[in-house]
Amino acid sequence: MRGETPATLASAATPALVLDRGKLKTNCDRMKSRCRALGVRLRPHMKTLKSIDAARYALDAPDGGIAVATLNEAEYFAQRGLPDIQYAVCISPDKLPRAADILHRAPGFSLFVDCLQVAQRVVEFCRSRRAPLRVWLEIDSGEHRTGVDPEDPSMLEIARVLNDPAVKFEGLATHAGHSYRASGPEQLRNVAERERLMVTIAAEKLRAAGVPVRGVSAGSTPTAVHLASAQGLTEIRAGVNRCDARLFSR
Repeated sequence: MRGETPATLASAATPALVLDRGKLKTNCDRMKSRCRALGVRLRPHMKTLKSIDAARYALDAPDGGIAVATLNEAEYFAQRGLPDIQYAVCISPDKLPRAADILHRAPGFSLFVDCLQVAQRVVEFCRSRRAPLRVWLEIDSGEHRTGVDPEDPSMLEIARVLNDPAVKFEGLATHAGHSYRASGPEQLRNVAERERLMVTIAAEKLRAAGVPVRGVSAGSTPTAVHLASAQGLTEIRAGVNRCDARLFSR
């Protein structure tokens, strides 16, 4: 979506993305309505759209939050004025200076952590740089790729480390990425409910232990569509909207 809009498909520089704007808008509006009906905030994921023009259709409000999968994406959207950007990936310590730079442009920028050692490094970095990074503790809700199991004693230990004045502890987040491998609606409903339960039970445990949990973030596009109840959640992340996009080359 950079440069001048070609007058015809034949005059487009290739490779080019051909996107059905009407379908994109319809699907984005449908997801906004879905989240409003569930009583939660929508945080659209930009890992597929990767465009500020497309993002404006997906945002639930002009200054609404988004999620991204890379720091390149975070920098791109921060440079274009979006204030609330969630880097929905567990950060490695070598990327902390870059994350702090993004925070200057996007004051709502946040990131994920899922292990004690990284949590400690984040706190040390924030103290030394006086950069109050916003951090989510990621919970494993069944994909077993990243995140900490709510039954693991380290969950409380990590949360206590992050509940430090030098850091802004945003809360808990999870992603049932295995939802994309589900075989049908019934299995999707089960995955969606387990995703919700795992992260909300984890939040209850932390609160009972005296650790405040402000946000509870969950979601994938399949679970957002099939979730029966969003009780205990504050936001849903969804972003793989079917927008009838095709790659055109010649």
